[in-house]
Amino acid sequence: MEQTKRYKVSVVTAVYNVAPYLKEMIESIVRQTIGFETIQLILIDDGSQDDSGEICDCYAAKYPANVLVIHKENGGVSSARNEGLKHVRGESINFVDADDFLELDALEKMYGYLKRNANKIDLVAIPLQYYGSSGTHPLNYKFHKTRIVDLEKQYNNIQLSMSSVLVKYDCIKNRCFDTRLAYAEDAQLLIDILLDKMAYGIVCQTKYWYRKRDSGDSAIDTGRKNSYYYVPYMENFILKSLKNAAAKKGKIPYFVQYTCMYSLQWRFMEYPFVKAGILDQKEELYYKQLIIQALQSIEDKIIWEQKNMDNNCKIEVISLKKQQDDSSIRLFYEFIEILPRQILIEGCIKGDLPQCVNAKLILKARNENISLEALWITPLEQEHLRFRFCMERDILPEKAELQAYWHCQNTNILVKHIWFGKFFPLSNQFKSSYLCENGILLTYHNNQLCFSKVAGKRKLVVCEGNFQREMLSKWDRKVFRGWIARTIYQMLKPFKRKELWLISDRLMKADDNGEAFFTYMNTARKNDSIQTYFVLEKSSVDYKRLKTIGNVVSYHSTKHKILSLLCDKKISSQADEYVYNRFFDLSFLYGDIQHKQKFVFLQHGVTINDSSMWLKKTDANISLFVTAAQPEYQSILDYTYGYEEKQITCTGFPRYDYLSASSHKKKEITFMPTWRKYLTCDFDDKTDARKLKKGFSDSAYCSMYRQVFSNSKLFEAADRYHYQIQLMLHPAMPRECISYFHCAGQMKILDRNTRYRKLYADSSLIVTDYSSAVFDFAYLRKPVLYYQQDVEEFFSGKHVCRRGYFDYERDGFGEVEYTADALIDRMIEYMKNECQLKGYYRERIDRTFRYSDQNNCQRVYEEIIRL
Repeated sequence: MEQTKRYKVSVVTAVYNVAPYLKEMIESIVRQTIGFETIQLILIDDGSQDDSGEICDCYAAKYPANVLVIHKENGGVSSARNEGLKHVRGESINFVDADDFLELDALEKMYGYLKRNANKIDLVAIPLQYYGSSGTHPLNYKFHKTRIVDLEKQYNNIQLSMSSVLVKYDCIKNRCFDTRLAYAEDAQLLIDILLDKMAYGIVCQTKYWYRKRDSGDSAIDTGRKNSYYYVPYMENFILKSLKNAAAKKGKIPYFVQYTCMYSLQWRFMEYPFVKAGILDQKEELYYKQLIIQALQSIEDKIIWEQKNMDNNCKIEVISLKKQQDDSSIRLFYEFIEILPRQILIEGCIKGDLPQCVNAKLILKARNENISLEALWITPLEQEHLRFRFCMERDILPEKAELQAYWHCQNTNILVKHIWFGKFFPLSNQFKSSYLCENGILLTYHNNQLCFSKVAGKRKLVVCEGNFQREMLSKWDRKVFRGWIARTIYQMLKPFKRKELWLISDRLMKADDNGEAFFTYMNTARKNDSIQTYFVLEKSSVDYKRLKTIGNVVSYHSTKHKILSLLCDKKISSQADEYVYNRFFDLSFLYGDIQHKQKFVFLQHGVTINDSSMWLKKTDANISLFVTAAQPEYQSILDYTYGYEEKQITCTGFPRYDYLSASSHKKKEITFMPTWRKYLTCDFDDKTDARKLKKGFSDSAYCSMYRQVFSNSKLFEAADRYHYQIQLMLHPAMPRECISYFHCAGQMKILDRNTRYRKLYADSSLIVTDYSSAVFDFAYLRKPVLYYQQDVEEFFSGKHVCRRGYFDYERDGFGEVEYTADALIDRMIEYMKNECQLKGYYRERIDRTFRYSDQNNCQRVYEEIIRL
């Protein structure tokens, strides 16, 4: 006979070697606002080899009526939880992990919501917040409102963690965790429970705190290094969940498909696909076969709707799913230019290409009237071959339907798998997508690019009507919103009389090349045929100031969305996707519109290292790449960025026009160290900040600056020569790092809102390590020092850049010092000499900059007009 339930909640926790974190978890349960007397805490010590077991026993002795401890041999988290389930005497159950903890009101809020909606749901979930790491969980988008989630309609509101839910005991008492799984055991059980009612509750006003360990020893962090991450995961989670769902419901509900695809997507983004040395060749092949088998049960629309994969990755997944026996060759059309006399098409071809000497890629019409051979951009022996077609418009008939063929050994192999890149105007998701440009209509069907000459507007009206009808047929909320935006665009477009330019810097901060160019366009260069808007978050401290200069639009606003469609140019000092593609994964709804727009990259600093990893053409598609220094200009041409000479210009930066030395010389020496990615956590877009990683105080970076900032010799010399020593921290470095530098009392810490042009104007000498920001200072013909005690670590690959053309010893604008003592001696030398720029460094600066005037904005403007 079942025991009467004595508690409102039973918390079942598997404990294994978590002594440093265990007390924090237990205390979060003891102090719950629901009242600890209503909670049963079951701690299963799963063979811990540290003090975890003893800690559990101490709490059992302290709270004998509420805490039950079970000691067992190590069997894994599923085994431990299943053992705990045998002893549950609560109405509902939570499975908080031993190294995490709950917000103090979590159980009260979850229990209350579950009781009020007991006839509708079996479990309730709360947001998962990272602890010890910045950012937010990828699935937290669903926590915008406390509600019941209908999984038939909101199938992408999935739940993977049992730790952050409260579930009824009655719906889990005849179920258990799969002990064959060391990963995804929660998700498998949750899917099975949720299939019963196809709904669950969400409570937003509390949190589950999930600890991301710096040591990387959690199951998730170490998974790829173990064989259980591969075949057992596919057999016992993905395929079993899909099969069980089909058996229960007669078909596989979208939420199950979405859950499985969400879990699989991370594997497609990992490199290598299987970690070396874990599986043998036969096992690896079997693992890949299981993935292909699972993909057959997941619809294409579910793959396209994943939020964390880019389109290229989605295309790869769908290609893998639709493997055909006749060919695995995949062709990607990435760029097209329809010029008055030519049509240029660029892309890449991948797959198991039949190899032969002089292989060709051919684009030709079925009637053989047109046959074009691609020019290879990359050598034939490379895995991904980049190509370019150049087609003269005068050979085009009224309508041409062109197919791609791989030509090898006098045989033409039809390329059947065609995909469109993110900058191509057509979409794989919409058969009726089109582009009309310079009198040519481009469409796609039956594996063919179709080019038609356009004589009137009627054909365009038909194309747009077909496209919008297909959008509405999708019955998707996001696509419907896209349809509304597209309709508004089509209504406003005929009334547009001026060119529209959107100009920006960072979302929360102006005061860079974008603001400088915006100021120029609204003062010195007023043009009645061009309307400019500056894009900035409304909460930015710069918002009101920019409004006194010209039009400002708030990022994310409806107006910004419409302007993003209507604009002709997007001009920014930043090259992140939010600048040139406001619509992110919905950009396929506006491919033809955005294709006609030009992206001008003003840069936010001189590129002295190789940044082609994120600024190359296939990632950013920059129409005009603005540079400030002659060697920099040459490096963009020489490295693998992929831009033509006409797309790169050396005009100088717009902000240089607003640089000036102080009318009265101030005796200030400013330290401007750059940031270190490997010492900071990921950027948190909610707090607009980063956090320091553990061990910062012992880092080479902290040590090198501590040696200088606490050195009495430096500050005594500064007093003697009447100089103020000050620090301008890099925006990406958390302010808390200053406390580790042990700065002397005489050190002045500058505010983050200090304007850089004022800093450059007032400073007599700048000391940096690797920052290119000092190019602005050198432009004023002022001296720079470089302090590079950690040079080997900085360029070891741990930071965001690789060594480029710029050699600090050969090309720098001042001496490079490698020890604190040498730097301090050099600084004192400069103080003695009134911080005068040395002649040979002046010569270097003169050689570096093509221009040394205040006409940079004008040159940038003239280059944009030529686009």
